[in-house]
Amino acid sequence: MNSRDREFWTEFLLLYRSLPAVWQIHSTEYSSRALKSAGYDCLIRKLREVEPLANRSLVVRKINSFRTNFRRDIRRRDSCFAAGESFQSTLWYFDLLGFLEGQDEKSSTPKADRRTNRHVASSPEPSACTPINASEVSPPKKICRTIKEESQASSDLSPLPEKSISVENVNTFSSFQETPDQGSTPSCFKMHINESDALAQTWSNQFDELSHDQRIIARKLISDILYYGCTEQLKPGHVDQMHQLLKQ
Repeated sequence: MNSRDREFWTEFLLLYRSLPAVWQIHSTEYSSRALKSAGYDCLIRKLREVEPLANRSLVVRKINSFRTNFRRDIRRRDSCFAAGESFQSTLWYFDLLGFLEGQDEKSSTPKADRRTNRHVASSPEPSACTPINASEVSPPKKICRTIKEESQASSDLSPLPEKSISVENVNTFSSFQETPDQGSTPSCFKMHINESDALAQTWSNQFDELSHDQRIIARKLISDILYYGCTEQLKPGHVDQMHQLLKQ
């Protein structure tokens, strides 16, 4: 991962840390559906700087990639310490995610509170308890160095485009699809879905139909086109040039 990619993901994780409503399971904010939705909206806007079609589902998947690798290193660290051996993580974000230690839904949370949290949650959240096979935990050695895990999440944490594009004031289409609480009608459900929302959803559906390799290529092309558009460099002749290029 190059320095520019790392800079973006550092900003993303710092923003995530500043939003306890989406990760701090023992806080009052975590039980607030409104605060949780607002937190995800912030993360979606941030991710759209490099993923123009990002939605809540993609944000959750990105976060889970980081958290899975972090939990695996935590287990390895504990195994090393229990054996009186040294430990060194090769995850560049290991210390950055230190705030997630102890955020385990199976810990001391009362059963009644867990039932409440399950009713409050409106969509899949980043998992704090994703099962990990026993084979993934290496036995203690004289020096316990963790295997670099960044490559495992490479499909989710793909290289960023040549220049990040900030997409501001874009409503998250997925928020229109969430089921409102009974007896209430949030104002977002009354909003008219504008042309940008409809177009983004159409592209999202088409993007989901692509293979993994085609998604990587399409993401790069879309990001570059949006960049040139934002800088007023697109011209009608570029359409013909693109057609000729794709026919080769």
